[in-house]
This record gives sequence, C-alpha cells and structure tokens, in this order.
Amino acid sequence: MEYEITSKPLMLQETVAMLYKYVNGISFRDILSRKKFFAGSEVTENMIRRMDRLQQIMEELCGHLNPMDARLQQFFARIDADSEDVCVAQLMTYSFCRLSHPGLRENAEQICRFWAEAQKEGKWLTPESKSTILLSDRPGSPGDLFEQVCHLPYPAESQIVLYRALRNFNDTMAELVAITEPLAQKLETIYQQESWLLEDFAVYWQEVFGKSHPKEIAREILGYGQTPGIPGKTVVQPLLMSCNFVAFGTDQFGQEHYNLLMLGINASANSHLRRRNNDLDGISLILKAVADRRRLEILQRLSNGRSYCHELAEVMEMDSGNMSRHLALLNNYGFLHQEREATINYYETNAQALRDFLHLVESTLLP
Repeated sequence: MEYEITSKPLMLQETVAMLYKYVNGISFRDILSRKKFFAGSEVTENMIRRMDRLQQIMEELCGHLNPMDARLQQFFARIDADSEDVCVAQLMTYSFCRLSHPGLRENAEQICRFWAEAQKEGKWLTPESKSTILLSDRPGSPGDLFEQVCHLPYPAESQIVLYRALRNFNDTMAELVAITEPLAQKLETIYQQESWLLEDFAVYWQEVFGKSHPKEIAREILGYGQTPGIPGKTVVQPLLMSCNFVAFGTDQFGQEHYNLLMLGINASANSHLRRRNNDLDGISLILKAVADRRRLEILQRLSNGRSYCHELAEVMEMDSGNMSRHLALLNNYGFLHQEREATINYYETNAQALRDFLHLVESTLLP
C-alpha cells in the first residue's frame, strides 16, 4: 500500500477556493451547520474550531474586496447553480493541478505548459464531470475547442465565459495569478503559523489507509463502479479552503506516473456510504420539519430580504415565541443565514442550502 500524504497546501488552489466562497457568499459556518446534521458525531470540536478560523481568515483577507467586481465575477462566480465549487478559476486550476511545484506562480506556469502540451497532442474536453475539466485522447472529439466547450454540462452563458478563458489560456492564467498572488502570500503565512489547521488530517487518514488502500477509499467516496487509477503510488493532497472537495486522477512527476487523491478536510472514509445508506432517514426528518405552511412562508418571505423575529411575528400575525421556535428549527438545519447586529438576530433564507437539499433529495430518490 504505497502512499504519501503531503503536508504543504497548494496555495494557488487554496486561494482560488477562498475567493470562490467569498464572491458567492458561502460561509464555512453554513457548511459546518449542514455537516453537523448529516455527519452527526463526526463533527469534532477541532473541526468546529478549524471551520470558524477559516471563516475568520477569509473575512480578514478578502473583506476589502468587492464581490461584485467584474474581474472577480469573471473568475469566481458560480458557473452552475446545481454544482458547488465550480467556477472558471477552479476549473483551470484544480483540473490540471501539478504537485511538482506547489508554489503559486510555479504551479500556474506548469499548468500552462500542461495545457499547451495537451492541445499539441490533440486531447479534447470530455463532458464526464462537472467539477473538473477532463481531457481525453480517445476518438470521438466533437470538434474544435468551441464545440468541445459547448458539449460540457454547463449553462450556455457559462460555456462562453469558459471558452474565452481556455482559448487565451496563458493570458487568463496570468490575470488569475495577479489577482490571487497577494492573497496567497498572506494565506501561506497564516498556514505556516497555524499548523494546527491540518494537524489531525494525516493521523486520521493514516489510520484509514491502514485498513483500505487510498484507491479503494476514492472508489467509495466518489462512487466509482470499479477501483480507479493506475498501479503504484498514491499521493494524498489535503485541501483546507475546499473543505468538501474530493477528486481522484493520475499525475506525472518527471517520468513517474502516480495517483493523486485530493481530500477536503471535511471528507471522511465513509462519506459516500453515509449518503447511500442513511440519507432517507435524514431527508424524511427534514421534510417533516419544513412540511409546515408557516415555515414555508417564513422561507419565502426571508428569500426576499432579511428580517428578525418580532418583525416577522407581527407581519405574519404570530406569537413571537412560536416564531422564535420556527426560526431556530430552520436555522438548525442550515436553511437560514443568521447575522447579529447589536442585540438583534437578523435572518435570511440560505438559498444554496435549499438547493443542496433539493439536489440531495433528487440524487437519492433518482440515482
């Protein structure tokens, strides 16, 4: 069972993931809230502490940025409402991640070389994945780069943005580096000073890999029909900012080929098994919780703008105590954003959490 767990985060990918969450208003606390329900006892005190710190880091480093800035939107706006962690920058960096040069600028240069070589070799984009760009050298290319992008499973407007980025790959990557490098330098310093952010990652996975090969774990988590990858070494790359992301593929360092397993810090060995076996119980509990006309009306009203308990109770002609209980239940399931100002808790519907839940219902009942 030959494997290696790397200890140095990839700063290009880490910074891209941080900016993606900031631009799209994704909170680490909301992610953890959803995980608390679905993972139960697997949410540890250290995980809560880590997610809170990642939220603080994102706010500290990105708080001066305008998320609606055109350049940030170009690179980091969500490319598909049905998929998390999918934006132009993520597709360009995670898809062609290279481990031989973990530094941001060196990694970006190597990604550009990889893309150029792939184009020379006639490799084409395949529509087999939403979260990463996959290349194939098999027969059956749909045509030139534009036609290949048109076959990818994204909305038409996102296909156009992605095509422009890939067509001018080097220039696009240079612009991405200019945006991310100042933030990456600060983020790397924080990671070095706060090594505890990754301290239990290797311990957990070493125990897991002592029982099952990393390729088998990848098969279970990602739901492959058969063990993926190639014979030989597997390199395990931890991801902090992409805490839920899991990907598996092959990479090359010099003449050596190896498997690359990218694991977010929230991933666990039985993530896929939990989804497969226990989601019906979880889904039924949530459906019972929200299958109340008042709660549905609360979500509808709060999707149009934030409000607080007493104001909602007055508008909906309800007792404030009952309203407080409704809000607490919806908030516990992650369906609300909560923000405190002075002594008042303001609530707003967490649209992405609702989409995630509806997608979970669909994927569970209609696999």
